[in-house]
Amino acid sequence: MTLRRRLRLVKTGELIAQEIVSDMRAARVRGGDVLQTETLMLRQYPTGRASLRQALRLLEACGVLRVRSGSGRAPVISAVTPASVAPLMSTFLSLSHATYADLHDFLLPVEMRLDRMAIATNPVYCLIVGSLRLIGNAHPTDAPDQTVTCYKEAARLQA
Repeated sequence: MTLRRRLRLVKTGELIAQEIVSDMRAARVRGGDVLQTETLMLRQYPTGRASLRQALRLLEACGVLRVRSGSGRAPVISAVTPASVAPLMSTFLSLSHATYADLHDFLLPVEMRLDRMAIATNPVYCLIVGSLRLIGNAHPTDAPDQTVTCYKEAARLQA
């Protein structure tokens, strides 16, 4: 397979969808907020109607917004929840033939990093993680000195 065949050109609709999401994030929109109408969006984003509609359909398929049909109707932001992400992730994982072992191998380093971040900011979480490590019900960490720090902090809080 040549390099040319392996490279996939990004469609205009995908680029516009990325811009819309970036603008949504900058505006700090929440579930239930209403975006601009299609007519106003066409002025804001340098594209044609077909590409804008493709972008909106893509975002709708990802569970980011709901497109309401009709003249003057604007897309409504969906609340992003685990339930809204699950169908998309399920499709991706199924098509990639991912196994539970693959998911475990991916999630373990992520969980360890999140543990370290939480331990650094929350002494109560320190107690929980430290206790679980002692009784052997938690995953190993590459920073055992943090467990000692957790217990010292817990002792200080109890005093």
